[in-house]
Amino acid sequence: MNFSFLSRSWHNIRSKRKTLLAKHGKRAFWIWITYQAIKGTLTTSLIWVPLILATCHFTK
Repeated sequence: MNFSFLSRSWHNIRSKRKTLLAKHGKRAFWIWITYQAIKGTLTTSLIWVPLILATCHFTK
C-alpha cells in the first residue's frame, strides 16, 4: 500500500500551522495572558475571599 498521500497532508497541516502561529502568535499570547488575568481575578474575588472570610468568621 502506498501511504505517501498521508505524508503530504501532514506536511501541509504542519506548514499551515506554523504560518498561522507566525501570523497570530503575539496576539494569541496576549489574549491568553488577558484570559489568565481575568480568570485569576474572578477566582480570587468569587471563591477565595468569601472562603477566607467565612473561615475567619466561623473560627472565632
